[in-house]
Amino acid sequence: MPSPAFRDLFKVEWAQFRARRALPCMLAIVASLAAGLLSGHPAGGMVAASGAMTVGFGSFQWLGPSRVAPMLWATGGMAVSAISGSLVGHAGPGFILNAAFAGLGAGLLLAIGPGASWIGQQCAISALVASGYPVGWEIAVSRAGLILAGGSLQTLVMTGFWRWRHSRATLPAEADPFTGVAPALRTLWTSLRTPTDARRHAIRQAVTLAVAAGAEHLTGLSNGYWVPMTALLVLRPAFQPTFQRGVLRVAGTIVGAALASLLVRTFHLDEVTIALLIVLFAWLAYSLANVNYGLFAIFLTAYIVFLLEFAGLSARAVVDYRTLNTALGGVLALLSYSTVLLRRWRHPEVHPAPPDRPPSLAVDAPPSPEG
Repeated sequence: MPSPAFRDLFKVEWAQFRARRALPCMLAIVASLAAGLLSGHPAGGMVAASGAMTVGFGSFQWLGPSRVAPMLWATGGMAVSAISGSLVGHAGPGFILNAAFAGLGAGLLLAIGPGASWIGQQCAISALVASGYPVGWEIAVSRAGLILAGGSLQTLVMTGFWRWRHSRATLPAEADPFTGVAPALRTLWTSLRTPTDARRHAIRQAVTLAVAAGAEHLTGLSNGYWVPMTALLVLRPAFQPTFQRGVLRVAGTIVGAALASLLVRTFHLDEVTIALLIVLFAWLAYSLANVNYGLFAIFLTAYIVFLLEFAGLSARAVVDYRTLNTALGGVLALLSYSTVLLRRWRHPEVHPAPPDRPPSLAVDAPPSPEG
């Protein structure tokens, strides 16, 4: 009889398939890619489209009673994080500290609620990705402006769509506990001062991301920011969901990379065709995000490969680097629990196993440009 950790790997929730709900999110992505093509700056269109893609996932999130607030906070936070990540990535110590602070901040926001946690994760991803492409102030601000443009466009499109349809979204089963900035800051201060689950998770995440960034810097891996980014996306406060997400993320990346590589090798793809493939795989990633994390990772990986191909990067090289770096990041995330598991194995009566829970399939939005 397989354990719940393995059994849930193959759990597919088709009731969570949201093909129609994902369609409005595609408008801002299409507009961003078209602007890049028409202006002769596809790389800029890529960055704006990835900002729109990420904020589109925010339309499925809540922050307190609002579903617009997650998109607004994520848009501004990612832009600021992109500037800081771009500027600190020039040296190894800055790259490692950036990863550590990104992990710590995203982990602590878990104490506020799922909406704030999702926003923190997107900001952390933006900082990690930007640190992989270190630039000066002028380009950093330009990059942040493109993210801001894509995210703002997505927010306007989704808000307009909801008003046009007079859409009343169903509140989540558990209301988001966010009640305002001041109470949230008090919660963060309490989490910093007392040994809460959020603090323990934040510290583990900060250390893991710092180790991942250090390993990337020492080995000189190409596109190495995927290593700490994968660790961030995989890590959860408990081992079982971390294990499940790690396995599904790596497996989904391998399959998605193979799919994208097959399409590139089989067909001659011009810029317009690549843009259409980006839109197709983005829609599939949106639609399948909560169906199964492995399926989501397959189409997210294909989306990212073609997004980078759109900006002029070789898809074949991206496939190889992404697969290797994702596997390394997933392994490091699992190893971060090694001491906990060892203590539990030696003293099972002191550290009882937690109750079985289904894996968290909360959406991981791709950064700009991801993961």
